[in-house]
Amino acid sequence: MGLGEPATRHLALLLSLLLALFAAAPALAAPTFPPLTGRVVDDAHVLSPATSSDLTAKLADLETKTGRQVVVVTLPSLQGYDIADYGYQLGRAWGIGQKGQNNGVLFIVVPSEHKVRIEVGYGLEPILTDALSSVILQEQVLPKFRSGDIEGGVVAGTDAIVSQLSADPQTASSNVRQAEQRSQSHGGVSFGAIFGFIVFFIVISGLFRRHGGGGMGWLLPMMILSSGRGGWGGGGWGGRGGGGGGGTLAGRNQASALAIGLAALYIVIALAAHVVFFGIVPVVTAVRAFRRREALAPLAAVAAGLSVVVAIAVIFHR
Repeated sequence: MGLGEPATRHLALLLSLLLALFAAAPALAAPTFPPLTGRVVDDAHVLSPATSSDLTAKLADLETKTGRQVVVVTLPSLQGYDIADYGYQLGRAWGIGQKGQNNGVLFIVVPSEHKVRIEVGYGLEPILTDALSSVILQEQVLPKFRSGDIEGGVVAGTDAIVSQLSADPQTASSNVRQAEQRSQSHGGVSFGAIFGFIVFFIVISGLFRRHGGGGMGWLLPMMILSSGRGGWGGGGWGGRGGGGGGGTLAGRNQASALAIGLAALYIVIALAAHVVFFGIVPVVTAVRAFRRREALAPLAAVAAGLSVVVAIAVIFHR
Protein backbone atom coordinates (compact mmCIF):
# COMPACT_ATOMS: atom_id res chain seq x y z
CA MET A 1 0.00 0.00 0.00
CA GLY A 2 2.91 2.32 0.77
CA LEU A 3 4.21 2.07 -2.81
CA GLY A 4 0.91 1.75 -4.65
CA GLU A 5 -0.79 4.86 -3.28
CA PRO A 6 1.98 7.35 -4.18
CA ALA A 7 2.29 5.79 -7.63
CA THR A 8 -1.44 6.26 -8.19
CA ARG A 9 -1.25 9.89 -7.10
CA HIS A 10 1.71 10.51 -9.42
CA LEU A 11 -0.16 9.00 -12.35
CA ALA A 12 -3.18 11.15 -11.56
CA LEU A 13 -1.00 14.27 -11.58
CA LEU A 14 0.44 13.38 -14.97
CA LEU A 15 -3.01 12.70 -16.40
CA SER A 16 -4.26 16.03 -15.05
CA LEU A 17 -1.41 17.81 -16.82
CA LEU A 18 -2.14 16.03 -20.09
CA LEU A 19 -5.86 16.81 -19.83
CA ALA A 20 -5.06 20.47 -19.25
CA LEU A 21 -2.82 20.56 -22.31
CA PHE A 22 -5.43 18.94 -24.54
CA ALA A 23 -8.18 21.22 -23.23
CA ALA A 24 -6.10 24.32 -23.83
CA ALA A 25 -5.98 23.82 -27.59
CA PRO A 26 -9.69 24.33 -28.39
CA ALA A 27 -10.00 27.02 -25.76
CA LEU A 28 -7.41 29.20 -27.50
CA ALA A 29 -8.42 28.46 -31.11
CA ALA A 30 -10.26 31.28 -32.87
CA PRO A 31 -12.57 30.71 -35.83
CA THR A 32 -11.56 31.88 -39.28
CA PHE A 33 -14.11 33.31 -41.70
CA PRO A 34 -14.26 33.39 -45.49
CA PRO A 35 -14.05 36.82 -47.09
CA LEU A 36 -17.35 38.60 -47.75
CA THR A 37 -17.23 38.56 -51.54
CA GLY A 38 -20.90 39.28 -52.22
CA ARG A 39 -24.46 38.49 -51.20
CA VAL A 40 -23.79 34.79 -51.86
CA VAL A 41 -20.61 33.29 -50.42
CA ASP A 42 -20.46 29.68 -51.62
CA ASP A 43 -17.39 28.56 -49.70
CA ALA A 44 -18.58 24.92 -49.71
CA HIS A 45 -18.96 24.99 -53.51
CA VAL A 46 -22.46 23.52 -53.64
CA LEU A 47 -24.16 26.17 -55.83
CA SER A 48 -23.95 26.50 -59.58
CA PRO A 49 -22.89 29.86 -61.06
CA ALA A 50 -26.40 30.34 -62.43
CA THR A 51 -27.99 29.75 -59.01
CA SER A 52 -25.52 32.06 -57.27
CA SER A 53 -26.23 34.78 -59.81
CA ASP A 54 -30.01 34.35 -59.44
CA LEU A 55 -29.85 34.47 -55.65
CA THR A 56 -27.60 37.53 -55.77
CA ALA A 57 -30.12 39.35 -57.95
CA LYS A 58 -33.00 38.52 -55.57
CA LEU A 59 -31.06 39.69 -52.51
CA ALA A 60 -29.93 42.89 -54.23
CA ASP A 61 -33.53 43.65 -55.18
CA LEU A 62 -34.63 43.05 -51.57
CA GLU A 63 -32.02 45.47 -50.24
CA THR A 64 -32.93 48.11 -52.82
CA LYS A 65 -36.62 47.97 -51.88
CA THR A 66 -36.39 47.52 -48.11
CA GLY A 67 -32.82 48.30 -47.02
CA ARG A 68 -32.63 44.85 -45.40
CA GLN A 69 -29.52 42.82 -46.09
CA VAL A 70 -29.42 39.03 -46.46
CA VAL A 71 -26.28 37.01 -47.15
CA VAL A 72 -26.33 33.33 -48.09
CA VAL A 73 -23.20 31.49 -47.00
CA THR A 74 -22.20 27.85 -47.40
CA LEU A 75 -19.26 26.64 -45.35
CA PRO A 76 -16.97 23.59 -45.58
CA SER A 77 -16.95 23.24 -41.77
CA LEU A 78 -17.69 25.01 -38.48
CA GLN A 79 -14.12 24.44 -37.21
CA GLY A 80 -15.41 22.70 -34.09
CA TYR A 81 -17.81 25.51 -33.12
CA ASP A 82 -21.53 25.31 -32.51
CA ILE A 83 -23.34 26.80 -35.49
CA ALA A 84 -25.06 29.41 -33.30
CA ASP A 85 -21.74 30.63 -31.90
CA TYR A 86 -20.03 30.58 -35.29
CA GLY A 87 -22.95 32.34 -36.97
CA TYR A 88 -23.06 35.10 -34.36
CA GLN A 89 -19.32 35.73 -34.70
CA LEU A 90 -19.51 35.61 -38.50
CA GLY A 91 -22.27 38.21 -38.50
CA ARG A 92 -20.22 40.52 -36.30
CA ALA A 93 -17.08 40.01 -38.41
CA TRP A 94 -18.89 40.78 -41.67
CA GLY A 95 -21.06 43.57 -40.27
CA ILE A 96 -24.24 42.43 -42.01
CA GLY A 97 -27.10 44.94 -41.89
CA GLN A 98 -27.26 48.71 -41.80
CA LYS A 99 -25.39 50.41 -38.99
CA GLY A 100 -27.60 51.22 -36.03
CA GLN A 101 -30.52 49.15 -37.37
CA ASN A 102 -29.14 45.58 -37.11
CA ASN A 103 -31.35 44.57 -40.03
CA GLY A 104 -29.17 41.83 -41.47
CA VAL A 105 -29.76 38.09 -41.91
CA LEU A 106 -27.32 35.25 -42.48
CA PHE A 107 -28.56 32.02 -44.06
CA ILE A 108 -25.84 29.55 -43.08
CA VAL A 109 -25.50 26.07 -44.60
CA VAL A 110 -22.78 23.56 -43.67
CA PRO A 111 -23.34 20.47 -45.84
CA SER A 112 -20.40 18.44 -44.49
CA GLU A 113 -21.77 18.68 -40.92
CA HIS A 114 -25.49 18.61 -41.82
CA LYS A 115 -26.11 21.94 -40.11
CA VAL A 116 -28.16 24.93 -41.20
CA ARG A 117 -29.18 28.11 -39.41
CA ILE A 118 -30.91 31.42 -40.01
CA GLU A 119 -29.05 34.07 -38.01
CA VAL A 120 -31.18 37.18 -37.52
CA GLY A 121 -30.14 40.66 -36.41
CA TYR A 122 -31.93 42.36 -33.52
CA GLY A 123 -33.73 44.76 -35.80
CA LEU A 124 -35.48 41.97 -37.72
CA GLU A 125 -36.31 39.63 -34.82
CA PRO A 126 -39.95 40.80 -34.59
CA ILE A 127 -40.38 40.00 -38.31
CA LEU A 128 -38.23 36.88 -38.67
CA THR A 129 -38.72 35.22 -35.29
CA ASP A 130 -37.18 31.99 -34.04
CA ALA A 131 -40.47 30.19 -34.58
CA LEU A 132 -40.85 31.42 -38.16
CA SER A 133 -37.20 30.65 -38.93
CA SER A 134 -37.76 27.13 -37.63
CA VAL A 135 -40.85 26.71 -39.82
CA ILE A 136 -38.90 27.86 -42.88
CA LEU A 137 -36.13 25.38 -42.17
CA GLN A 138 -38.38 22.47 -41.27
CA GLU A 139 -40.82 22.88 -44.15
CA GLN A 140 -38.88 24.53 -46.96
CA VAL A 141 -35.22 23.69 -46.50
CA LEU A 142 -34.64 20.41 -44.66
CA PRO A 143 -36.90 18.20 -46.81
CA LYS A 144 -34.81 19.10 -49.86
CA PHE A 145 -31.55 18.69 -47.97
CA ARG A 146 -32.56 15.24 -46.76
CA SER A 147 -33.30 14.18 -50.33
CA GLY A 148 -29.84 15.31 -51.41
CA ASP A 149 -30.93 18.53 -53.13
CA ILE A 150 -28.65 21.00 -51.33
CA GLU A 151 -28.94 23.65 -54.01
CA GLY A 152 -32.74 23.38 -54.07
CA GLY A 153 -32.88 23.74 -50.28
CA VAL A 154 -30.72 26.86 -50.36
CA VAL A 155 -32.94 28.41 -53.02
CA ALA A 156 -36.15 27.50 -51.18
CA GLY A 157 -34.85 28.88 -47.88
CA THR A 158 -33.65 32.09 -49.48
CA ASP A 159 -36.96 32.59 -51.28
CA ALA A 160 -38.88 32.11 -48.00
CA ILE A 161 -36.67 34.62 -46.16
CA VAL A 162 -36.96 37.17 -48.97
CA SER A 163 -40.73 36.70 -49.09
CA GLN A 164 -41.11 37.41 -45.39
CA LEU A 165 -38.77 40.41 -45.37
CA SER A 166 -40.44 41.98 -48.39
CA ALA A 167 -44.03 41.36 -47.23
CA ASP A 168 -46.26 44.18 -46.07
CA PRO A 169 -46.46 44.63 -42.26
CA GLN A 170 -49.89 42.99 -41.96
CA THR A 171 -48.86 39.89 -43.94
CA ALA A 172 -45.53 39.62 -42.10
CA SER A 173 -47.27 39.81 -38.71
CA SER A 174 -49.78 37.18 -39.79
CA ASN A 175 -46.96 34.84 -40.82
CA VAL A 176 -45.29 35.34 -37.43
CA ARG A 177 -48.52 34.57 -35.53
CA GLN A 178 -49.15 31.43 -37.56
CA ALA A 179 -45.61 30.22 -36.93
CA GLU A 180 -45.98 30.87 -33.20
CA GLN A 181 -49.25 28.92 -33.09
CA ARG A 182 -47.75 26.07 -35.06
CA SER A 183 -44.78 25.96 -32.70
CA GLN A 184 -47.04 25.85 -29.64
CA SER A 185 -49.25 23.14 -31.15
CA HIS A 186 -46.21 20.94 -31.67
CA GLY A 187 -45.29 21.44 -28.02
CA GLY A 188 -42.22 22.95 -26.49
CA VAL A 189 -40.14 22.45 -23.41
CA SER A 190 -42.47 22.33 -20.41
CA PHE A 191 -41.86 22.90 -16.74
CA GLY A 192 -42.36 19.15 -16.35
CA ALA A 193 -39.46 18.53 -18.71
CA ILE A 194 -37.19 20.80 -16.67
CA PHE A 195 -38.26 19.10 -13.44
CA GLY A 196 -37.70 15.69 -15.03
CA PHE A 197 -34.23 16.74 -16.15
CA ILE A 198 -33.28 17.77 -12.61
CA VAL A 199 -34.66 14.53 -11.12
CA PHE A 200 -32.84 12.49 -13.77
CA PHE A 201 -29.58 14.29 -13.03
CA ILE A 202 -29.85 13.70 -9.27
CA VAL A 203 -30.90 10.04 -9.56
CA ILE A 204 -28.24 9.08 -12.09
CA SER A 205 -25.53 10.87 -10.11
CA GLY A 206 -26.60 9.09 -6.90
CA LEU A 207 -26.67 5.68 -8.54
CA PHE A 208 -23.28 6.24 -10.09
CA ARG A 209 -21.75 7.16 -6.74
CA ARG A 210 -23.41 4.21 -5.01
CA HIS A 211 -21.81 1.80 -7.46
CA GLY A 212 -18.28 3.05 -7.01
CA GLY A 213 -18.31 6.31 -8.93
CA GLY A 214 -17.14 8.31 -5.93
CA GLY A 215 -17.50 12.06 -6.21
CA MET A 216 -17.44 12.05 -10.02
CA GLY A 217 -21.08 11.03 -10.46
CA TRP A 218 -21.83 14.26 -12.31
CA LEU A 219 -19.74 13.05 -15.27
CA LEU A 220 -22.26 10.47 -16.48
CA PRO A 221 -25.15 12.92 -17.04
CA MET A 222 -22.71 15.32 -18.68
CA MET A 223 -21.55 12.61 -21.09
CA ILE A 224 -25.15 11.63 -21.89
CA LEU A 225 -26.20 15.23 -22.55
CA SER A 226 -23.08 16.08 -24.52
CA SER A 227 -23.56 13.10 -26.82
CA GLY A 228 -26.81 14.63 -28.04
CA ARG A 229 -25.29 17.75 -29.55
CA GLY A 230 -25.17 18.31 -33.26
CA GLY A 231 -27.45 16.96 -35.97
CA TRP A 232 -30.35 14.60 -35.45
CA GLY A 233 -29.85 10.84 -35.02
CA GLY A 234 -28.35 8.91 -37.88
CA GLY A 235 -26.43 11.87 -39.27
CA GLY A 236 -29.60 13.72 -40.31
CA TRP A 237 -29.85 17.43 -40.92
CA GLY A 238 -30.24 19.66 -37.88
CA GLY A 239 -31.72 23.08 -38.48
CA ARG A 240 -32.10 25.98 -36.10
CA GLY A 241 -33.17 29.59 -36.40
CA GLY A 242 -32.06 32.23 -33.97
CA GLY A 243 -31.66 35.89 -33.15
CA GLY A 244 -28.38 37.59 -33.88
CA GLY A 245 -27.83 38.57 -30.27
CA GLY A 246 -28.31 35.11 -28.86
CA GLY A 247 -30.09 36.26 -25.71
CA THR A 248 -33.16 38.45 -26.20
CA LEU A 249 -36.63 37.03 -25.54
CA ALA A 250 -38.57 39.72 -27.40
CA GLY A 251 -41.21 38.25 -29.65
CA ARG A 252 -40.55 34.66 -28.56
CA ASN A 253 -43.18 32.37 -27.13
CA GLN A 254 -43.14 30.74 -23.73
CA ALA A 255 -41.86 27.46 -25.09
CA SER A 256 -38.79 29.19 -26.51
CA ALA A 257 -38.17 30.93 -23.19
CA LEU A 258 -38.37 27.62 -21.34
CA ALA A 259 -35.99 26.04 -23.83
CA ILE A 260 -33.51 28.85 -23.26
CA GLY A 261 -33.90 28.39 -19.50
CA LEU A 262 -33.17 24.68 -19.77
CA ALA A 263 -30.12 25.37 -21.92
CA ALA A 264 -28.91 27.94 -19.37
CA LEU A 265 -29.37 25.40 -16.57
CA TYR A 266 -27.29 22.87 -18.46
CA ILE A 267 -24.55 25.44 -19.13
CA VAL A 268 -24.40 26.43 -15.45
CA ILE A 269 -24.10 22.79 -14.36
CA ALA A 270 -21.50 22.04 -17.02
CA LEU A 271 -19.41 25.09 -16.12
CA ALA A 272 -19.61 24.23 -12.41
CA ALA A 273 -18.37 20.72 -13.16
CA HIS A 274 -15.65 22.22 -15.36
CA VAL A 275 -14.47 24.54 -12.58
CA VAL A 276 -14.38 21.67 -10.08
CA PHE A 277 -12.48 19.32 -12.37
CA PHE A 278 -9.97 21.78 -13.83
CA GLY A 279 -9.76 24.29 -10.99
CA ILE A 280 -10.48 22.99 -7.50
CA VAL A 281 -9.31 19.36 -7.80
CA PRO A 282 -5.81 20.15 -9.18
CA VAL A 283 -5.25 22.90 -6.59
CA VAL A 284 -6.26 20.63 -3.70
CA THR A 285 -3.99 17.89 -5.09
CA ALA A 286 -1.06 20.30 -5.29
CA VAL A 287 -1.57 21.55 -1.72
CA ARG A 288 -1.66 17.99 -0.39
CA ALA A 289 1.48 17.10 -2.34
CA PHE A 290 3.42 20.01 -0.80
CA ARG A 291 2.19 19.18 2.70
CA ARG A 292 3.43 15.62 2.31
CA ARG A 293 6.67 16.86 0.72
CA GLU A 294 6.28 14.54 -2.25
CA ALA A 295 8.88 14.53 -5.01
CA LEU A 296 6.39 15.55 -7.66
CA ALA A 297 4.97 18.47 -5.68
CA PRO A 298 6.45 21.08 -8.10
CA LEU A 299 4.87 19.24 -11.03
CA ALA A 300 1.58 19.23 -9.16
CA ALA A 301 1.82 22.99 -8.72
CA VAL A 302 2.50 23.49 -12.44
CA ALA A 303 -0.41 21.22 -13.37
CA ALA A 304 -2.71 23.06 -10.95
CA GLY A 305 -1.72 26.47 -12.29
CA LEU A 306 -2.16 25.38 -15.89
CA SER A 307 -5.51 23.78 -15.10
CA VAL A 308 -6.78 26.97 -13.47
CA VAL A 309 -5.67 29.02 -16.49
CA VAL A 310 -7.41 26.56 -18.81
CA ALA A 311 -10.59 26.65 -16.69
CA ILE A 312 -10.71 30.45 -16.85
CA ALA A 313 -9.88 30.51 -20.59
CA VAL A 314 -12.59 28.00 -21.47
CA ILE A 315 -15.21 29.83 -19.42
CA PHE A 316 -14.50 33.17 -21.12
CA HIS A 317 -14.18 31.44 -24.50
CA ARG A 318 -17.65 29.97 -24.14
